[in-house]
Amino acid sequence: MSTNRFFQLRDELRRFKHTDSSTRSKSSSVSTAQPLSRGLIEQLTKRHWIMPGDGFNDENFAFNPNSNDLSIKNSGRINIEVKIRDMPKDAKVVWTIPSKPPGNQGIVTLLAPGSPDLTTINHKHTGLSVDVLGIKPGVTYLDITLVDGKGKSLESLKRALSVPQFFTVSEHADFQDVMDKLNMPDAADKGAILTSISTIAPAIIPEANVRFIWTMPPLNQSLPAQFNAGNVAAGNVGTITFRGDPPGGRRLFGNTAGGGPTVFNSTIDLFPNTFLRSDLRTQNLDEMTGLLIDLISTEPTDATTPEKVFAQSVIARIFAENMVHEAVHSLLGNLVGPRGHNPPGTMKHALMNRGIERPLASRSGITVDPSLFATDPTNPVTLANIASKVVDGGVAGINRLKGKALNLVNYHFPVPGRAREFRLGRVPSGTTLPPPSP
Repeated sequence: MSTNRFFQLRDELRRFKHTDSSTRSKSSSVSTAQPLSRGLIEQLTKRHWIMPGDGFNDENFAFNPNSNDLSIKNSGRINIEVKIRDMPKDAKVVWTIPSKPPGNQGIVTLLAPGSPDLTTINHKHTGLSVDVLGIKPGVTYLDITLVDGKGKSLESLKRALSVPQFFTVSEHADFQDVMDKLNMPDAADKGAILTSISTIAPAIIPEANVRFIWTMPPLNQSLPAQFNAGNVAAGNVGTITFRGDPPGGRRLFGNTAGGGPTVFNSTIDLFPNTFLRSDLRTQNLDEMTGLLIDLISTEPTDATTPEKVFAQSVIARIFAENMVHEAVHSLLGNLVGPRGHNPPGTMKHALMNRGIERPLASRSGITVDPSLFATDPTNPVTLANIASKVVDGGVAGINRLKGKALNLVNYHFPVPGRAREFRLGRVPSGTTLPPPSP
């Protein structure tokens, strides 16, 4: 029982006890006192043994999406502990996963703390603490029950768990050609851009419980071991690859093969060279983004100049927004609308809009006055000139999830503190998840 509910019940009991006796007299034809219900009496007198311990919080129930420690955030593993007040003799704590949980599709396995077992799926564990290993993304439930020596339940709690979706991020050899065309040929140039993307991408979709594991240099991260072949989560990871041109001259900035809340291994190919090709970006990219990309690709910059930093920032933000757009296609498939996009013309600054409805200002947070690209001998079109006159709204100005896409992510891949029909980790026993709003 929560602290607020305890005090609410206490106050109700006090009001009952201090009701004027005349209102409760037998001679009174109409009694204004409200008798205590059996349920209220039971809640007031019920013994509560189970107390929260380490890791018993919403952030941990979602596998720590906001942790600054990547070894924790990207582990796909959590530890939860309870404390028992005045533990009855021969009693024990049993952790279980319901055989048919009322959540989405999330699947976990329960392990003894520190157990190296990554090949067995267990839905029951006994002890004051438990390790929970994520297997399939989505929402599921965890039951914590205190039982006596005869196995009778003395008290039980139910908590929601949100298992994150993992993606690996890598590159094809063709991606280096894109970097060369953007005047970023050195490993340091590409490394600076990729490092920026790795921090920008999760900031664009803080509502989604996802993890991006950058297996490419310079980050060289690794998937948690449970995703290795033969282990419990093998095959439940999406792949994102930075490539060059789209196949067959198609007008694509990215392509997601397989998608939806029950598809955990989508293949995402990104085609950043499309941004540099006017023949491919026509009808799918606004003019200002094309002009700025073209300027970056035609004007070499030195490593120490502000315009170099500006160019890297533009590229990183545009590529990050494009990558996350495709990642949401993987999470939701076509549930958002036709081809996975918001209906045309329905909202601005929305991540799941079609390409032509995501202009430079919303792709990057950077607003450029069109007059800066006008032919004027006194105001030359240079990166230095433009970089000094743009309005930069920062990463916060980049497109975000909105409307149905946001609702669906909150439902299928929630994180703590975000809008959803129930608060993560606060689900009463027997509660089922409501359907997403249309």
